[in-house]
Amino acid sequence: MTDDRMVQDHTAYPNITRLTLDMVGYNGGLHALRVPGGSAETDVKRLLDECLGADGVYHENLVALNHWLGNLTEDEFMTVADGEESEVAAILAKAPSMGDPGDAAADFIDQIYEHCI
Repeated sequence: MTDDRMVQDHTAYPNITRLTLDMVGYNGGLHALRVPGGSAETDVKRLLDECLGADGVYHENLVALNHWLGNLTEDEFMTVADGEESEVAAILAKAPSMGDPGDAAADFIDQIYEHCI
């Protein structure tokens, strides 16, 4: 039996995947990740899968964050991906937590960005 609390696959979370690719792309990371014979997008998705499978990251929290991101307007989504820090913080303050009340979505998104860039 598999543990449905741990899903280490970006395809299960299309909005988180899109956000990650947008964040990395806007900040020049896609060019830096290119390897001979590889694809930058594939590299980013592989790194994202590592974040999604990290200890303490659970499927139900990722589903909630993915759903919340999907309900943002296009402008809000793009602001989260590449906006001014204060604007990003204001939007992410409304995001669901990533488990414990102190586990802010903003911290999780920062970890994804740092890991994937």
